[in-house]
This record gives sequence, C-alpha cells and structure tokens, in this order.
Amino acid sequence: MGPPLPVEIGAAIAYAAPAGSAEQGSRASDTSWGVAAIDADVSYCFTPAIGAVVWGRFGGLPG
Repeated sequence: MGPPLPVEIGAAIAYAAPAGSAEQGSRASDTSWGVAAIDADVSYCFTPAIGAVVWGRFGGLPG
C-alpha cells in the first residue's frame, strides 16, 4: 500500500422523529413532523497535523 491520500470525503443521512408531549393528552406528532437532513464533508490534510474541512447540510425536509 502507498501513502494515505490527503483528501477524505464523507456523507451522512439523518432523521429526527417527533416524540413526547407538550401537555397531558397531547402528542408532539399532533402538531409537528419529522425532519430529514443530508450532510456532506470534504477534508484535506496539508501535513499530518494540519488540515482543512468544508462541511454542509441540506436539512429541513419533512419526513
């Protein structure tokens, strides 16, 4: 194997579901929806101790 590449790419998908209640007899899902998000990141290592990361999120998608 050769030396590691200086660039790394990552991605994640997440979902947050409504849970719980605000008061007795009500549910969070009565007035809210779940939310989905997609994350992506790219990092570059200049040296073994110094690097830079660009990260972004596209979220707020009703689930």
